[in-house]
This record gives sequence, structure tokens and C-alpha cells, in this order.
Amino acid sequence: MLNSQSSVIRTMSHNRAQAKSFYRYLSNASVELSSVVENQLAGYELSSQRGHVLCISDTTEINLQTHANRVKASTLGVVGNNADIGFFLHPTLLLDAQNGDCLGFSSIQLWTRAFDKLDKHQRNYEHLPVEQKESYKWIRSIQASRVQSSEASMLTMISDREGDMYEVFNQLNDEKTHVLVRACRNRKLH
Repeated sequence: MLNSQSSVIRTMSHNRAQAKSFYRYLSNASVELSSVVENQLAGYELSSQRGHVLCISDTTEINLQTHANRVKASTLGVVGNNADIGFFLHPTLLLDAQNGDCLGFSSIQLWTRAFDKLDKHQRNYEHLPVEQKESYKWIRSIQASRVQSSEASMLTMISDREGDMYEVFNQLNDEKTHVLVRACRNRKLH
């Protein structure tokens, strides 16, 4: 991944045969997704990075409904439309702010939603502690990025509107961590 500066299998592969071998490896029943994620995170020496690091996070929905007859539905849940099967992925990609080099991932979070999950009104979502919400993924990303890039002179957390949460800004208790977020709400700055 570091050599190709990409996390896309087709881009990382030198040819179609190599891409196919990646896909075969990932679809092998004896390969556990958690071990692939752990291996991906363990492969980087990010703590030695001393400059400005950009930490880019976003959530992706992996919808596998068209492959429902070929995947183990027992390991999956429902995705955004509450009908199709799949899972969610929330990676945090680290880049060197000076030259744009890919440094690796500080966090890769995977989860599924239960088929019988209550909606946010039924769960009284607004009154749940942030640790019990899916949006806690943004705080986990900040924490993991700080650990992985402990020697960096500055961290800039970059997220979309979903990351515009009071609890995220509340995590900024040091001078070297900054947030760049697409605003979802109007806020008083002073």
C-alpha cells in the first residue's frame, strides 16, 4: 500500500493476476477480517513521524445484498436502508501534510447493525451516552491517531458533516490536535 500510495486493490496490483490473488486471499474462509485489519495497522512505524500529520476519516457502507447467496449472512447485519445485508467500515488514513505521502492507517473500525435494531427514536438516542452511539467512532479515531502518531508535531483530524459533534471538539485538550470538519450545525465560536 505504501509503495503504490493507494488502498485500492486494483491500484496496488501490478496486473490483473495479482489483483485476483488479493481478492482470493480476502475471500478465503480461513482468513479472518480482524486479522487482516490488525496486520494492516501493525505494519507501520507511525510513532516516528515528527511532522504535521493529516488524519482523514470517513464511514463507508459495504452493501453485499447482490452477493447474499454467496456470503455468510450470519456475520453481517443490515446497512443504511435497514433491509440490505452488509457492514460498515470507518478507516482513518494518515498522510504527511508536507508531501502528501501515505503513512498508513491509525484506525480501521468495522461493525454491523442488528437486523432487529430499534430506530433512534425508540432507543431514545439523544439521551444515550456517546460511548453507546455509532458516532463514537470519531472519538476512537482521534484516540488511535494520537497513539499511532505520538511524536507528530501536529495532528489535523479531517471529517465530513457526520463528525461535527460537540464530543469531538471536547477531545481537543492539547495544542497539537486540530479539527477540520464540514459543519453540520451553526455554532457560536465565541
